[in-house]
Amino acid sequence: MIGKRNSGRNIALRWKTSFEQSLHEHWLIRQSMAVGYVLINVTPGEEYDAYQTIKGLENVADVTLLFGDYDIIVKLEANSLSTIAATVVDTIRQVAGVVDTKTLAGAEL
Repeated sequence: MIGKRNSGRNIALRWKTSFEQSLHEHWLIRQSMAVGYVLINVTPGEEYDAYQTIKGLENVADVTLLFGDYDIIVKLEANSLSTIAATVVDTIRQVAGVVDTKTLAGAEL
């Protein structure tokens, strides 16, 4: 009976160690990522189609439709700010209906 208890405890300890390692690796990856936000103006009537297209693009972490001066805000995550810039210029600006973008780079403090 003691062997069974210890084996369950060992499994729990291995799981805890594995889980902690995964959290640590996730934290390290997140620390090295660049973040950018893109404010987008879209041709009236094409907001939802542009939103649907953008949310499936590479490096897009989040997309929200807006009311106000801009129609869509996009959160981008990538390995570098140059990748974020390339995503905006080569991909987001090419989406049908997108007429203007303003990119904000996240700062590391």
